[in-house]
Amino acid sequence: MAKKTRYTTGEIVKRLSCGLVLLLAALCRAGAFEASIAEFYVTSDIEQGATVDAKEFNERLISRLVALDTKGKISFHSRPSKDTDGIVRSSLDAAHACELNGWEILVYGQLTQRPTSYEAEIRIYSQGDRSVLKSILLRSGVDDYDSLIEDCAEKIYGYFGNMLSLEKEKTQYEIEKNSWIIEEGGYWWGVGDPWRNTIEPIFGYRGTYRFRLGDPLRTNGEWAWLREYGALIGFAYAASGPDVIPSKLYSGEFGPLLAWDFVWQRKEEISITCEPLVRLNFANYTPMYNDNRTNAIVWYGGGLDVGYRLWVNSLRTFGIGIEGGMSSYMTKPFFLEYHVGASVIWKGAFK
Repeated sequence: MAKKTRYTTGEIVKRLSCGLVLLLAALCRAGAFEASIAEFYVTSDIEQGATVDAKEFNERLISRLVALDTKGKISFHSRPSKDTDGIVRSSLDAAHACELNGWEILVYGQLTQRPTSYEAEIRIYSQGDRSVLKSILLRSGVDDYDSLIEDCAEKIYGYFGNMLSLEKEKTQYEIEKNSWIIEEGGYWWGVGDPWRNTIEPIFGYRGTYRFRLGDPLRTNGEWAWLREYGALIGFAYAASGPDVIPSKLYSGEFGPLLAWDFVWQRKEEISITCEPLVRLNFANYTPMYNDNRTNAIVWYGGGLDVGYRLWVNSLRTFGIGIEGGMSSYMTKPFFLEYHVGASVIWKGAFK
């Protein structure tokens, strides 16, 4: 007769606790789709050899993938293979690594460093299908290494997201990068009688704060059509013309704005902006045989601007551009103003 094993209360609780932990781990594992990331194979065409660290590239890639997967539906892991080499260069290597390590999906690839560019070749291998499901080739400039990592993560997550019918969500990182300030300084002038002989513009300045909400209106990966909102504040200075008493004109304008941006490869942008405006004018003058005087008048109107911007660094946090446009105000006689100037863009420093 078999001897019955007796357990104390403490042992029973301990065994139940272990069982619950294992059950929860299994449920979590079942709830998230798993994808293993092999260390990328790095090659170089430059004389001093590759300056990119493969381990650091993988860590940043996985960090970006985790940030994109805000719902936790995909579990990305960087796991070294159990074989002696550990580098996956081909589909045969991928099949061997998956069989040896028990992986179902393996992302592997090659990063090539050239004198003027980087190239990333990504492959997604399925052990169940015994084949490469997707091949991705990306290229960036030598100064766009950070953008290349971001693009790699976007493409990898986009493939699994489509396969699992996941909708990509905006992260705080992306929202923060999508708000910026544009500072524009340049020349402005009024047209039409009697303004052309009344005002001689000297200098104008405009500052705008802009942000984007939601997904692009249209995009295909290379370009995007976006909508943005914001506010504008400006200052203009002018002297009097030959037909009036010598004076100085100081003007301030402000108002909300709505803009549409066409973005090409995340480096260049063409923006069309419209804004209702309120303009406060101060005219300082000294009539003959009288004391100095200052008159104030408020104008109401609107503007339409067009701008071209070029991001200088790879993180797209600093850029330069050319802005120009026209503003009209409900005055008698009607006032129409043109302005053009160079701009400096600060992006990502304002939440």
